[in-house]
Amino acid sequence: MIEISNLTHVYEQVDREIIALKDLSLNIREGEFVVFVGRNGSGKSTLAKHLNGLLLPTSGSVKIDGFETSLEENLWKIRQRVGMIFQNPDNQIVATVVEEDVAFGPENLGVPREEIRRHIDEALRSVHMSEYARFEPHLLSGGQKQRVAIAGVLAMEPKYLVLDEPTSMLDPKGKREVIEIIQKLNKEQGVTVILVTHSIEESIYADRIVGIGRGQIVLDASPRDFFGETELLEGLGVDMPSAALLSLKLQKEGYEISRALSMEELADSLCSLN
Repeated sequence: MIEISNLTHVYEQVDREIIALKDLSLNIREGEFVVFVGRNGSGKSTLAKHLNGLLLPTSGSVKIDGFETSLEENLWKIRQRVGMIFQNPDNQIVATVVEEDVAFGPENLGVPREEIRRHIDEALRSVHMSEYARFEPHLLSGGQKQRVAIAGVLAMEPKYLVLDEPTSMLDPKGKREVIEIIQKLNKEQGVTVILVTHSIEESIYADRIVGIGRGQIVLDASPRDFFGETELLEGLGVDMPSAALLSLKLQKEGYEISRALSMEELADSLCSLN
């Protein structure tokens, strides 16, 4: 479990202090798919970086399976448990061949050489990139590179996967590929997923959405309940999913349908009309 208690983070500037997180508390259970949303500067990426000790609390605490991030002797154990994926996959790819890049993490963890091959094969298979094992990363598309970056983290067999805007630099096809992989890892392999995103359409697949504003949690709810709080959404700078907006318009026109989160749900509702 991830336990965040009264977390405050202050960035020290030359002439001022910036409070990025203020007395924030949150628990994330194993196996959950949790999304962080909010405006730029809301603190969501700062919060994500606390989950594997890239940032340390100014006050309060962050514990990963009971290991507190502020204790230096815990950081190795924490980073074995929590894998991080960032916006630009080029910043995470370190080798000139895909399978060598995926092997980098397990090698640094001291995984026996005879086991590393299994880690590579399983990680590439999980992200549907097995056929590209001998490719040079620069020949891949943006979506494929991001899948390789994810494979590199999966090869270290983390319990928790934290993704900070992983699709922001991708085209629509690449976005779909990455989100489908994330969903599969969560639902089929039980990996706990924490996704930071500006894309509302991506957040509807989560178990919980945590809306962050000015360094504090404004709303923590299931997607259906979250997008029902229309006034709070405006304050968070979060739009409603396209399907939800369209279903509301249809309701106002007199159609007896439920509020939809996805176009598939909306289509089902419309098909059920007499």
